[in-house]
Amino acid sequence: MEEGAGECALESGRHLPPAEARQLPSALWIDVREVLEREEGAVECALQLPLSELSQRLEEIPSGRPLIVF
Repeated sequence: MEEGAGECALESGRHLPPAEARQLPSALWIDVREVLEREEGAVECALQLPLSELSQRLEEIPSGRPLIVF
């Protein structure tokens, strides 16, 4: 298996397994998949922020919280 596969990345660039990521109650989950990619399923609690719109919507990302980007 490729290094980092099946892990979530935090804003610090640190990687951790999904089970540990789910235990971060203050973390903001950000789904950067495009609309068509999310048709397969979405994480309800995640901020839907397609990668193609990221640079125009950075103000929507609060500071001071761990980020889990997928």
